[in-house]
Amino acid sequence: MILYFTGTGNSRFVAEALADQLDDDTVNILPYIKENKAGTFTSDKPYVFVFPIYLSAIPVVVKDFIRRSHFNGNEKCYFFATCKAAMGITPNEASSIIKKTLTDKKYMGSVKINMPQNYIYMFTMTPREEYEKLYSGALEAVKHCAESIRNGQPLEGKPVNVFEYGITKPVEKMYNAWGTGTKKFSASDACVSCGLCEKNCPMNSIVIENGKPKWIKKCIHCMACVNNCPKQAIECGKSAGKERYVCKKYEKQN
Repeated sequence: MILYFTGTGNSRFVAEALADQLDDDTVNILPYIKENKAGTFTSDKPYVFVFPIYLSAIPVVVKDFIRRSHFNGNEKCYFFATCKAAMGITPNEASSIIKKTLTDKKYMGSVKINMPQNYIYMFTMTPREEYEKLYSGALEAVKHCAESIRNGQPLEGKPVNVFEYGITKPVEKMYNAWGTGTKKFSASDACVSCGLCEKNCPMNSIVIENGKPKWIKKCIHCMACVNNCPKQAIECGKSAGKERYVCKKYEKQN
């Protein structure tokens, strides 16, 4: 079973590609996250978790979902991180989740899948002409990893050195505490009150008031509201003038 969380589609693309290769099912965990509920799953095949990386870490909402849910059946767990930069401390965190939460599971490794940049709040976005190259590279990586999963082998993800771990862990804590506010989010008059931003927000941080979105609490900066807005009406941080990014739909391979 392949469970994924996505803001702009990168992790869904990888999850669906894996499902195609492994003849497996995908589960979008966004509804569980939005409703803050646990899931109970049963799978004869290994569990594969696919998620974006936020400041070199697994999104806190994904970790919370895993900790409160139950995964019956197959004992093996794999982790796929989609990101543009370094994967950071993901292997350490994934292994820790297995040891502390999924005590009946066997950690089979983590791997990073390079995808286009989507953190429009802060970074320069990936040029559109590079998308297809990254998608092709992701598909090749997925194909290679799927072979390992089929054979019951661990993933050969790049290990994280002590220096990188020492830098990213405290920064992650500060980022989650102070760097994910919503004061810089706003909606222009281009907004058509479609409500897509409210629907996609995993933290339920958005409500529609007087026809426009209003951010009522902290978020995790998944950028779903900004990048998925059909009218590009939402701005945040340094997003002004930047092209929005939404991952293309995965097409089943022959």
